[in-house]
Amino acid sequence: MTKFGAETTGIVKSGENRAFEEFSARLAPLGFLPAKKTIWARVSPHTVDFIHLHRCGSSYGRPINYQVALRIHFGICVRNSAKTHLHLNGPDSNNAFRRPISYHLRFNAQTWSLFDRCIDDMTSVVIDFGEPWFMRFRDPKSLLIGSDTPLSNDERLALQASLTTGLVAENDAVCQKLLGLRKRHFE
Repeated sequence: MTKFGAETTGIVKSGENRAFEEFSARLAPLGFLPAKKTIWARVSPHTVDFIHLHRCGSSYGRPINYQVALRIHFGICVRNSAKTHLHLNGPDSNNAFRRPISYHLRFNAQTWSLFDRCIDDMTSVVIDFGEPWFMRFRDPKSLLIGSDTPLSNDERLALQASLTTGLVAENDAVCQKLLGLRKRHFE
């Protein structure tokens, strides 16, 4: 039996990094830019659409094999909100996309088996599910009055204040820090 250790961790980390680079290239035409390592963001005047990737099993210590399995989360952050934690308030690939279509969101980082399919399917999840979800809330008013709004009451109040009186610089800075936004996100 092979003992998985530092070598496995390095191979999995390398595979994860390559997947994130490929995913970044696919998201760029949609306006999403890398922010933090596992976050891609698209900035609007009052909100930020974001995509978060999570490597399944990453919080349980060293990998037990060479598989990189990913989960995709979508969210909207109100730039005027003073929240100090990132709220994954949108659908995710584990729960929301159970359809007749099967998305393959994993690959072997040692053999690269199914890597291209994984990147293709990650992109398809964003196009098929993420973009329509983001489009439903493109107009900030839909975030305020929609019965299916992903925002909490506090976030809705912060958005309403932003629409009425403008962004509070300190709150916007909190949002930027949470997501890892940089100058390039605002150009």
